[in-house]
This record gives sequence, structure tokens and C-alpha cells, in this order.
Amino acid sequence: MNKKLIILLGLLGLIPFYFSFIINIFSPNFYFQNESLLNKISVLYGSLIVSFLCGMHWREIIFLNKTKLYIFPMFPVIIIWVTQFFLSLLIKQIVIVILLFWCLVVDLSFLSKNSPVWFKRLRLYLTIIATASFFPQFFS
Repeated sequence: MNKKLIILLGLLGLIPFYFSFIINIFSPNFYFQNESLLNKISVLYGSLIVSFLCGMHWREIIFLNKTKLYIFPMFPVIIIWVTQFFLSLLIKQIVIVILLFWCLVVDLSFLSKNSPVWFKRLRLYLTIIATASFFPQFFS
């Protein structure tokens, strides 16, 4: 396992969460003309990440042979994608923050017992940094 590569890829995975912020810095006019679209991109990316993490949980549950938990990782995926079609942007952002922390709790509580401490810390830091990208939008 290449620890440095995993850390680098994890950090690079944060860029889309801050895409609208980066665009705002380098091209404020473009940002203000397309603010709604840029915020939707962050929400879509957050939804994909939640889905990816739930897929990892599902795989782990299968390998642990915990058949009673097979459906467990599907609930966040269903919730995240249903909210994409029916709720406001603010509610979508709140749901993504909640589900990113939910995935972290699932990882740290019972799925990553064999994971190294540095990986658990990385998951914690990445989740905090990813969810922090939504907080300025909550107060605007």
C-alpha cells in the first residue's frame, strides 16, 4: 500500500468540493454569472462521493459476510439521489454534509477495524475539509 499516493489522491479529491470557491477567486465575473450552476456541481460531486463511500461499505460488508447488513449501505445512496430531484439546493447541501459524516461514522465504527490509524485520520480530515466547503453557502 502506497501511503503517500493514497493521501495525495484523497487531497486531490477535495478539489471539486472547492471548485466554485476557486472559480470565484480567479474569475469573479464568471462565478457570479454562474453561481447556481457551480453550486450544483459541488452538490453533484458530493452525491457521487457519498455513493462511492457506500459502495466501499457494501464491498466490506460482503467480504465480512455480514448478510444482515447488505441493505444498510443502500439507504444513504437512495436518500442522496432522491434529494437531488425534489429538494432545494440548501437542503441538498445539508443532506450531503450529514451523509458524509454518516459514512465517516460507519467507516470508523465498524468497517475499518483493520485499517491503519493514519488512514482513519485521513478519512476524518478529508470529511471535515469536504463538508466545510458547504458551510459558507449555508450563511449566504
